[in-house]
Amino acid sequence: MSNYRLGAGKSTLAKAIIAAYPAWTRLSIDTILAERRGIWGVDYPPELYETYQDEAEKVLNASLDELLRQGKNAVLDRSFYAREDREEIKGRIEAAGGRWCLVYLKADRDLLWRRIRERREKGINADSALDIKEELLDSYVEGFEAPQGEGEIVVDVE
Repeated sequence: MSNYRLGAGKSTLAKAIIAAYPAWTRLSIDTILAERRGIWGVDYPPELYETYQDEAEKVLNASLDELLRQGKNAVLDRSFYAREDREEIKGRIEAAGGRWCLVYLKADRDLLWRRIRERREKGINADSALDIKEELLDSYVEGFEAPQGEGEIVVDVE
């Protein structure tokens, strides 16, 4: 699992883990959305995003459950904005006999904003389709429940 911090590098980390361990499966809501519906604002209108995101989350959860049932490894490249969400996923993994590792990519707000802008300038893809405005980033930063005492590995992102 990695935490939800726009621009912190969670997709980059998840892809690096998969490159090192190709038998593992990367599960990403953004990728599922892109595969099933296309790119936000290009292939479907922004007002359908929440509906499609909910659909993609259900697919991700079903895929995770199946991988756990089979005893396979997965990297969850998804939002873990709230402690409650992290606890729910950890509980499911443990109940299935799996082990989890939570990586907290700790980055300050200005770094996140710079990375979001740089990524957007490179073009739109599944991992950067949303047009993130500064106000949205600020709301995520203000509401993000940083892991503390959850067994997390903290990586200071600079």
